[in-house]
Amino acid sequence: MSSADLECWHGALSRSNAHRLLTSRGLQNGMYLIRAGRGGRDPVVSLVANEEVQHFVVTTSPVHLCMKLDGGPWFVGLDEMIRHYSHRSHGLPVALREPCMGDSIPQALLAAGPDTPLHLATRNNDLNAIRAIAGEQPELLEYRDRAGRTCLHLAVLGGDLATVETLLLVGSNVRLPDTDGSSAMHIAARTGNTEAIILLHKFRSELTARAHKTGWQPLHEAAYTGNYEATKLLLEMGVPAHPRCQLGKTPAELARTRNHTRTTTLVESWSKPNTVSSRIHSSHFLHGAIDRLEATNLVLQNGPGSFLVRESRRRPGEFVLTMNFGNHVYNYEIRNSDHLWFSIDEGPMFESIEQLIEYYLQAGEGLPGKLTRPIEPVDQATKDIPARRAGPQHHEPPPPKAVDPNEFHGAQAPHIPPESLEMMNPLGEGEFGSVMQGVWHPPGPHQPLPVAIKTLRADCLVSGEQEFVREAAVMARLQHPSIVTLYGVCRERQTGTLMLVQELLEAGSALDFILNNAKTVGLEEFRVWAAQIAGGMDYLEERKLVHRDLALRNILLAGKRRAKISDFGLSRAVGSESDYYRASQGGRWPVKWYAPESVNYGQFSSKSDVWGFGITLWEMWSWAAPPYGNLPGSEVIKWIEQGGRLVQPKHCPDKVYKIMRNCWDYEKEKRPTFRELLTTFRRNPDYFDFHLS
Repeated sequence: MSSADLECWHGALSRSNAHRLLTSRGLQNGMYLIRAGRGGRDPVVSLVANEEVQHFVVTTSPVHLCMKLDGGPWFVGLDEMIRHYSHRSHGLPVALREPCMGDSIPQALLAAGPDTPLHLATRNNDLNAIRAIAGEQPELLEYRDRAGRTCLHLAVLGGDLATVETLLLVGSNVRLPDTDGSSAMHIAARTGNTEAIILLHKFRSELTARAHKTGWQPLHEAAYTGNYEATKLLLEMGVPAHPRCQLGKTPAELARTRNHTRTTTLVESWSKPNTVSSRIHSSHFLHGAIDRLEATNLVLQNGPGSFLVRESRRRPGEFVLTMNFGNHVYNYEIRNSDHLWFSIDEGPMFESIEQLIEYYLQAGEGLPGKLTRPIEPVDQATKDIPARRAGPQHHEPPPPKAVDPNEFHGAQAPHIPPESLEMMNPLGEGEFGSVMQGVWHPPGPHQPLPVAIKTLRADCLVSGEQEFVREAAVMARLQHPSIVTLYGVCRERQTGTLMLVQELLEAGSALDFILNNAKTVGLEEFRVWAAQIAGGMDYLEERKLVHRDLALRNILLAGKRRAKISDFGLSRAVGSESDYYRASQGGRWPVKWYAPESVNYGQFSSKSDVWGFGITLWEMWSWAAPPYGNLPGSEVIKWIEQGGRLVQPKHCPDKVYKIMRNCWDYEKEKRPTFRELLTTFRRNPDYFDFHLS
């Protein structure tokens, strides 16, 4: 991306004037500008798509101060956002192709920019210069340097406590992330600077702030780097000992992967002093096995912030949190993993439900908001809540085996030497890394092959490698004309970067193809793609494989009439004794494509993939419209539970919509199998022209 791509800022330009300006520039498809929203708050992207001007608000998170377009990933700055959406549309009607020239984007809105005099003064620990510059230009406190760090990040990295304190006193924002999504508190924990941790906390820096890219809290940073004193300090300051990152890893697990035995033992054996009973006791909130309707009425009667814990009638011995937030009722299953830890969804794990409730009285992480007012049961003779049982003892891990750092272990797929790969253009960004276009030069007389190279970012080497290896292992076993072919795996020699090398499908994703070719793609292509996808999924179903992320964005095109299933990063093999598996790891779930049993109970099977197939069909016949529009995931789940389903798209034949509705049967056993769907497609030439070759 060139600097010219950032000269698209048009300040307080109104919506109507943005429309006039883009019209005067010829309404070129993909031309865009960025302007300030009303009151100078959230920026707005004005974009030309199919000769129409559309406007998209850039939302800024009040928690980690990052920004995103609706439904898209989080970014630290507008430069990151432009770079991402210039390679793929990812929910926009078209990709960002041509900036409508204006001013440069303000540096405060960039993930990285030129160094300022304040950055220089910070590096030199010049306290007088810091005070003078910040007094005259306080906005510089929020500017990031070329490496994406604010002055406060630089000061904490430098370790000079006086510089850190001076920057805090002149008004540095302790919540601002660097380009990796880390706050200054993350940096202090990572570097083991206990004095900086105490000082930052004094200025209200959050001890449990999460880096938006990884979900790491400061405790993850301290444990991963083996900073024992910083880890101990954070625990003594009251942070949960077992928070999980986006991929389900706890600080103890991260410390163990780095062989930090002392830190691992500290976190695993940490038991919070039992001061809970003086604050909140189970008698204040624990009700018996009351039903969901009664619990709902109680929290509505007691107003916003009220909550109770009830025993599940469906699963005796398990508990549910019912809470009222903004006069909306939410129910959360309290999980008791292996009878060792209590947690809600993928949040922190606690030794007792009382400790869990105490935590959510102080922090609303993962919930709509904080719990505030417990509802005491009328009948005080309630049963006691179980506490954590003694867990298995952890033994020292065996010493790591010597491995060749240039080889890729863990996936049964051909190893490709890194020198045989030629990197070219970026194709997009994934959860763990980027996808590059490249050329593979196989040994012997074989001709060079165009390939897609999927890389794993360095910051995911611990949290993402297991998923990356799993995807390689799954793809290496698959040979089907409707599934993307994996050629091999590779590890870059110097950096250790992991790579999947797979066939290049130059037409890109079906989602982007429809959005970019809306006038030339239609029903004929949709029919062929649907049949080909069903054929590939039937192949997976036969092999007891669950895809888990079947959606139009994960269908790649080798041509206008050749669709292939990709992205097996969420796939799992189900055991021969069961036709489903229960998800036990964290991560971001695409709930708008998920079946009810997947959302409610974490169960995934070929039948839940069938539900996702129905959503994928709906995306096609809706010309890549987002399912459920702007409805939040929580509201979608509630609507489905009440019997709601996506409406029939305007140009969708009745027969096709009937297939979709069959895929969305609430009872999974009533949904068709992929073999039945494939048979339907083959036997109905009236609307499906099935070709695999």
